[in-house]
Amino acid sequence: MGGKGEGLIPSYLIEVLKNMFEGLEVTDNTSKTPEMFLQDIKEETGRLLGLFVTGIASNRQEEKLFNYIGIIKGSEGGEEWCEKVISNAFREYKAEPLDKETARDLYGDLLTVSVSTLERFAACRYAHFVAYGLALKEREEYGLESVDMGNLSHDVLERVGQKLQSENLDFSTADEEEMIKEIDAAIEHLTDEYNGDLLVSDEKTKYYARQLQRIMRRTVKTLGFQLSKGKYKPEMYETAFKKMYDLSSDGTDTKRVILKGRIDRADVFDDEKTEYVKIIDYKSSAHKLDAQKLEEGLSLQLAIYMKNAIEMIKERYPGKEVLPAAMLYYAIDDPFSDKREEYEAEIRKQLIPVGAVVNDDKILESLDETLLTPGAKSEVIKVSRNKDKSISKGSNVCSMEEFNSMLEKAEEKAKELASDVLSGSIDINPYYEKKEDYACRYCALKGICGFDPKIKGYEYRQFGEAGIEEDEE
Repeated sequence: MGGKGEGLIPSYLIEVLKNMFEGLEVTDNTSKTPEMFLQDIKEETGRLLGLFVTGIASNRQEEKLFNYIGIIKGSEGGEEWCEKVISNAFREYKAEPLDKETARDLYGDLLTVSVSTLERFAACRYAHFVAYGLALKEREEYGLESVDMGNLSHDVLERVGQKLQSENLDFSTADEEEMIKEIDAAIEHLTDEYNGDLLVSDEKTKYYARQLQRIMRRTVKTLGFQLSKGKYKPEMYETAFKKMYDLSSDGTDTKRVILKGRIDRADVFDDEKTEYVKIIDYKSSAHKLDAQKLEEGLSLQLAIYMKNAIEMIKERYPGKEVLPAAMLYYAIDDPFSDKREEYEAEIRKQLIPVGAVVNDDKILESLDETLLTPGAKSEVIKVSRNKDKSISKGSNVCSMEEFNSMLEKAEEKAKELASDVLSGSIDINPYYEKKEDYACRYCALKGICGFDPKIKGYEYRQFGEAGIEEDEE
């Protein structure tokens, strides 16, 4: 069969083979291509079509493409298949916002949104639209895996922390055995709250409940150690905030946003006329404070939580100056070490919070008194000193001006993103930093958006130096 599907003269090899093998039967298969052979041709046609559309196909590849299209068209249903595939190959994505009426119907003029939801919008606007505009959700499955272990951990720490605070204690001053009892009581209480007996319904979920208990015991022990090294005392546990912003630039627009969040823990160091504030954000996996991600709107929580914590502390201590000291991520975990002799020290090292610390001697030493000593390496923040008492390279420090700048940038970015939500922006614009960190990696909406970088108009919003390399499914 030729490139246009027309019949050709039979090969001379047919007669040769007939002479070699007596009784050989010749079957004419030109009218119907074997299914497996046809499927291979279709897959190769798709690949060649992609090269052709992007303008990088060689003359030989173009000739092969047209020949394959002719073969497919000659098969059953081939005309329709070719029409669909060719149409899709030349398809182009153009981002278009919702019209004003639809956007207003969905969100109104007053948007109430959490900081984490705005981060989702910053990661991919279309994913945010599907999840929060259309309110589509994955089907929930019965089992502890469907309950966010991070939420459970937060709930345990909130209950234990508030119980200790009511007794004028904290993680560093409470008796360890008493804290273990409080942890066990909190988990038992949560067992009843989360879908009845969900946590103890089978052996698998019983294991997860025991794992939660083990991790929580390690967590409060480590948090107590970290508090004992400095001068800070917990002031707030799991404290919610809401703040309204006018998004109008000239006073003519009525759009506003109420930004909400929950501060996991805020600690205060009372230094006569000044209150220094440290916040801890509990995470179920390792996080770091990335300046570029903050500017992109992908990492706003820590800075916005800090800004609101400062404002709440000012209300609690009128007449006092309130200054930031540190904003830190603490990864809730129970890591392992094979160093038996220094086991506890090694575990504590793995659980040191990361983030941003103001580079001021008074603040550093209030967070960890060992930093008074030249050459000291803190066990509670990512800061160490050289022998001349200067700050070592790689320490998580910045100036007070840089720290405050991060807080302002985060707030302004949040307002910008909220304004875009209300304007109906639903671009399919996933971010990409590296293979292990891009918006589509764990997105459950891949089958809805149709995002494909090979289609014109679709592209990752890339930052960082890594080339595009997606995980294999």
